Amino acid sequence: MSSFEFLCATLSLCDSVVDQLPREISPQRLRDTEITQRRSQIRTLLDFWGGVIIPATPLQPWLSALGYYPPCQRLCTLSVLFLLVCGFLSWGLIEYVLHRFIFHYDARSRLARKILYQAHISHHETPEAIKKHFASLLLSTPISAAYWLLGWIITGSVASASYLFIGMAAGYFSYQWVHFQCHHRKSRVRVLKYLRRYHLLHHFKTPELRFGVTSPFFDMAFGTFRPVTRRRGLITSEQSSPDIT
Repeated sequence: MSSFEFLCATLSLCDSVVDQLPREISPQRLRDTEITQRRSQIRTLLDFWGGVIIPATPLQPWLSALGYYPPCQRLCTLSVLFLLVCGFLSWGLIEYVLHRFIFHYDARSRLARKILYQAHISHHETPEAIKKHFASLLLSTPISAAYWLLGWIITGSVASASYLFIGMAAGYFSYQWVHFQCHHRKSRVRVLKYLRRYHLLHHFKTPELRFGVTSPFFDMAFGTFRPVTRRRGLITSEQSSPDIT
């Protein structure tokens, strides 16, 4: 499964509208329904590009490469690589904190429950829906801005904060790819097979555990890790449950 196929699967949403429409409706209603569904799918694509592509392309590193930063903020190759790796690894913590403490928060207010439903709970209800995999602009924009500002405050350098940001965005790319694999592919790679079983157990057996998607490391660190069983038919739900093997 390549990243190209992953993007194609997402973009194919735009080509399936007309085939899914009922044929026993009037031409006017057909046009209205088609317009409504296309607007919904365009919004899904905007959420994807806004949540994935935009955070991965900040301007600061390119300005630095072109020499627009003052000499005191220019970084050597080893420093850049170190910052990129740190940013990439930091995504795992962000992924865990958001998933455990935000997305699975037991909200009391109606507005909070609605926001959490749109952000994550709806994905648990229909995990096979591709459009539920991507973060919306309303979620990704403030998180991205907060991350970059925090990096700037900690490092005191716009360039360093930007390279951290690039690494974090790469981690987010890997998360989206692994998450797509978990729900729509059965990889032969041992690591991906393990992560798929691990994530599906979170969905269908232990939603209060196993919050890591790209890695179980932070589950181990914070006590929410449980081993993955290899037994077939373990997962059950009211809907058809995927095979975890």
